[in-house]
Amino acid sequence: MSKGTSVIPMLPMEILLKLPLEDLLKYAKDAVHTGEKAKSFSQNHRATFGALGKVIAALKKRFNAESAGSSLVSTMSFAEYFELKTGGKVNNHANECARTYGFFVENSLITEKDYDDNPNDNLEKAARVITAIKGDLTHAVATEAADILKRRPKDAAKQLLALVEKVEGPKTVEGDKAKEWLTKIFASGHLELVIAAVGAEIAHLENLDQAKRAFFAMDTAMGCFECNKTIPREALVTWVAELEAERERPKKLR
Repeated sequence: MSKGTSVIPMLPMEILLKLPLEDLLKYAKDAVHTGEKAKSFSQNHRATFGALGKVIAALKKRFNAESAGSSLVSTMSFAEYFELKTGGKVNNHANECARTYGFFVENSLITEKDYDDNPNDNLEKAARVITAIKGDLTHAVATEAADILKRRPKDAAKQLLALVEKVEGPKTVEGDKAKEWLTKIFASGHLELVIAAVGAEIAHLENLDQAKRAFFAMDTAMGCFECNKTIPREALVTWVAELEAERERPKKLR
């Protein structure tokens, strides 16, 4: 699948910060407008997030400076400032990239080139790492994430998400949501895959009560074969015979 081509130039932060405020705001407006136009070409739209993220990061610096200098209303948020100055709303994806720039580049964990060379998906996943570690620069995971952004392996996004899970722990799923996902999995023809995964999980159960519930649930599931009117009785008899024969075979011959 194509990664798209950014329709916004990835300018160096040094140039963005040296632009007079009027020019930076004009560039930001043009970038927002160009990014919006690219929505009709979804891949190109996604490819703009990293470049727009740097524009947002530069504007945040100006916003902070103006806020400190009391030239803005004290209650004004950056989102309000951005919309006031550019006429557009802050793109959430680009803002995540901006967070990654602010945390990793501005704190010298990675170089600006590292940022520029990473696909937007990596930059957004890195922002999730920042959230997980609560912006703690001393956290060991911050260094691990920076290393991934420097190396840019093919599965970098997956590795960054693994770091998030490492900090937050695996996410749990509510029963209704699990049923919804299972319905989609079964409809996609992956019943055997689920059964194999269930077997692997049962093999490592340590909680006796849970093991008992699983045991009786599996018995109920097996009994459902007889309830399936589309499966001939003869087929079930044949399968049972095959299963018993397989069990009788010496393990060393299996």
